[in-house]
Amino acid sequence: MPSIKVGLVSKGDKLFDLAERFMRFEFVNLCGVVDISGGSREAIAGKLPGIPVFDSTDDMITQQGPQFVIDDSESQGVINKANCFTLFGVIVMGSMILEKFFTLINDHPELIQLFRDMELMQIILNNVQEGIQYVNRDGDLSYVNPAFTKITGIDPRDRIGTNVFALSRDGALVKALETKKPVFGLRNMSTNSKTEVVSNASPIFAGSELLGAVVVFRDISDIMKLTRELKQSNKIIASLSSRLEQYQRHKFVLNDIICESENMLALKEKARKMAQSDSTVLIQGESGTGKELFAHAIHHASQRSNWPFVEVNCASIAENLLESELFGHEKGAFTGADRRKPGRFEIAEGGTIFLDEIGELKREMQAKLLRVLQSKEYDRVGGTGTFTADVRVIAATNRNLREMVAEGEFREDLYYRLNVLSLEVPPLRQRIHDVPVLAKHLLKKISSRTGMYKKGIQKEALNLLQEYAWPGNVRELENILEKVLYYEEGDYITLESIAIQLEPFIKKGKSSAPGAVCSLEEAEMQAVKRALDFYGRTVEGKKKAGEALGISLATLYNKLKKYGIE
Repeated sequence: MPSIKVGLVSKGDKLFDLAERFMRFEFVNLCGVVDISGGSREAIAGKLPGIPVFDSTDDMITQQGPQFVIDDSESQGVINKANCFTLFGVIVMGSMILEKFFTLINDHPELIQLFRDMELMQIILNNVQEGIQYVNRDGDLSYVNPAFTKITGIDPRDRIGTNVFALSRDGALVKALETKKPVFGLRNMSTNSKTEVVSNASPIFAGSELLGAVVVFRDISDIMKLTRELKQSNKIIASLSSRLEQYQRHKFVLNDIICESENMLALKEKARKMAQSDSTVLIQGESGTGKELFAHAIHHASQRSNWPFVEVNCASIAENLLESELFGHEKGAFTGADRRKPGRFEIAEGGTIFLDEIGELKREMQAKLLRVLQSKEYDRVGGTGTFTADVRVIAATNRNLREMVAEGEFREDLYYRLNVLSLEVPPLRQRIHDVPVLAKHLLKKISSRTGMYKKGIQKEALNLLQEYAWPGNVRELENILEKVLYYEEGDYITLESIAIQLEPFIKKGKSSAPGAVCSLEEAEMQAVKRALDFYGRTVEGKKKAGEALGISLATLYNKLKKYGIE
C-alpha cells in the first residue's frame, strides 16, 4: 500500500503521544520528528526506534520531504519558508483534524494514491538535471528544484517569495507571462549568479485562465560541452564515412570474368598465379576491356583478400589534391584541412591499392609514388613523421607506357617498378568468340540492375553481334544491349533490334567484320567519335562520353587533340 510521509514537531511526552496515535495508521510513514523543547536526540531515538530525529523543522523538511507536518510549535513561518524545497508544499495541520482526515482515508484507501502520485512527481523533479522555477500569474516565485541551486549556486530560500518582474525583467518567465506564449532558447545571465543559462519557458493555463509560468534552463557551459562533443563526433563520423566509402574487400572474382576464348582463359590462369605473389602488377589494355575486374580478382585470390581493396582513379582527382588523397594530410596542412585525414595507402594497409589510369600521373607525383614502391615509405602532407606501407600495388592504364617513357612523359624507373608482373587484356575484337556468352551474361546483369524484364536473345542476333568490331569493347557491348533491352517488346532480342542499333555505325564505316583489320588507333578514334555523336559535344556531353569510354575528361581532351577531332 502506498504511504503518506508525516513529520512531527512537538515537545517531550506529547511528541511520543502523537507518534503513537499516528503510527496506528498503516499508510502513515513517520519520516522524522523535531522536539522543540530541546530534549536529547539520543533519548528521543531510544523511545522512537527507526524514526529520524532532527534539530529543526527546516532540516526535517529538506532532508525527508514530508507531505504533512503536525506542528505544535506555533511557528508556521519556518514551515512556509521550508516549502521552497517541495513542489506541492508541506501541509501543516493540527493533530486532531489530521487524525480525522487520516481516518477518512483509512476508510477510503484509494485516496492514498493521490499523495503517492504527488510524491512521485516530487522525486522526478528532484532528479532532473535542468533547473526549474515556477511562478504564479503575478510573478511570485514559489518553487525551484534542487538542480536550480546546483546550476546557479543560489540558496532556494533566497529566491522563493521574490517577484520575477522586479528580479529579472528580461527573463524567460516574464516574457512567458506577458506574451502568454512559450519562449525558446533565451540566453541570459541568471540573476544574482555568474552562470549563463539557456532557458525555455511556458505559460500554464487552466482552460483560458492563466495560472502562472514554468521555466526550464541549462548551464550554457553544458550546451557548449555538448556542442564540442557533437562536433568531435561529426568529425569522427565523417572520417569513418570517408574510410567506408574507400574501403571494400573486392567486387569481383576470377569466375566473374566471363569468357570461352583460349587467350582469355590463359589470361585468367596467369592472373591466378600472379595472385600468389606479392609483386606489383601492371594491367594494360584498351578502355572497357575489364582491367578493373582483373585487379579485383587478383586481390580476392591473394593472401591479402581479408584486408582492404582500395581503388584510386588517378585521372579523376585534381592534381593538387592527389598527394593528399594518396598519402593523407594533417590538420591545417592547407586551406580547408580542418581535420587529419588518412590517405588511401593508409586505408589500404595490409591489403591492395589499385591505381587506375596510372598513365595520367604527372612527373612530380610519379616521383612520390616511386618512393613508396622502392622504400615502402611515405609522408602525410603537412606532417613530420614517416609511415611504412604494407600494401600491394596493382596499376592499370589504357596508354602505352613504353611510348610515354620514350617521349619523357613517364619515368622509366617507375615504369619498371610497376611492370614487375604484367597482364595485357585483349580487346573484344580479338576474342570475338566470347561475345555470345558475354551478351547472355550482360543481359542478366542489366535486367537485375534496372529491374527490366529478363529476355533471351536469338541466335541470329548473337551472330550479328560477332560481326561487329566493338571498338568500345565490353563496355560498348553492355551499352548496346541495355538500349536494345529497353526498346525490345518481345520475349527475345531479335536480329532486327540489334541491326537497328548497329546500323548507324556500320553505314558510317565505323565498324568492320572481324576479318577486316584496322589499327588500334583507328578503333580508338572511332570509339571516341561515336561517343561524342551519341552524347553530344557540350562539356556535359563530353563528361558523359568520357564516362562511357571509361576515361577521364582530361584524357578525352587529350585524345580529341591527338586525333584532331573538333
